[in-house]
Amino acid sequence: MYLFQYALFEPGTRNTGTALAGKNVANPISMVNASIDMLDHLGLRHYAAILRIAIQKTITSDKIMTKDIGGSNSTTDVIDCIKKRIEQEAKIHDWSEPEKPKVRPAAEKRPYQV
Repeated sequence: MYLFQYALFEPGTRNTGTALAGKNVANPISMVNASIDMLDHLGLRHYAAILRIAIQKTITSDKIMTKDIGGSNSTTDVIDCIKKRIEQEAKIHDWSEPEKPKVRPAAEKRPYQV
């Protein structure tokens, strides 16, 4: 959801996931994807791309997945693998000149319309 001054990024879900709470079985990828959307929105596409690559390699190369998408790994396993992949990608990509955020100017204030 995007407004002129504000943006909201959240994982899409049809339920609250209370049955999964505390069991280390929830799929964390939708939350990471919401973070990627935020980075894209802020103009930090380089960082968003690295997260996308980390997720892709976690699933396709490492075969680390939670049960809901055909794996047998825990939430922690998935996050640990994504973190490892981020570290690997950070070494490959040039981080010496990080992008500057491209925040939309607040001057375009208009009322929200449905």
